[in-house]
Amino acid sequence: MLARQADGQSLIGAVVMDAKSIRELGSSDGDRWFGVYATDAGKKTHHADITGTFPQLASKSKSRAAQDSRRYRLRDLMASSLVRAETPDDLLAALRAAGI
Repeated sequence: MLARQADGQSLIGAVVMDAKSIRELGSSDGDRWFGVYATDAGKKTHHADITGTFPQLASKSKSRAAQDSRRYRLRDLMASSLVRAETPDDLLAALRAAGI
């Protein structure tokens, strides 16, 4: 993950989680909120793209609120799986120490 700063971007770490935990985010009736796609990204073997679905509710404001709520749930899930690091070398060392 990168953080935007006044002078550009800086590394803060990497989110390490399985696709299943993201796919399990959803409503009690089984609707998935997010799709996870392992994309061909060359040497990035631990890379995936996440897409969201759009709720269709009675009003635009309710749909927007539901969409925001879903995004916050994903953010919280990802924050709980964040491996923090200041530099790419520190990140690699932390990931190796965790057996990743």
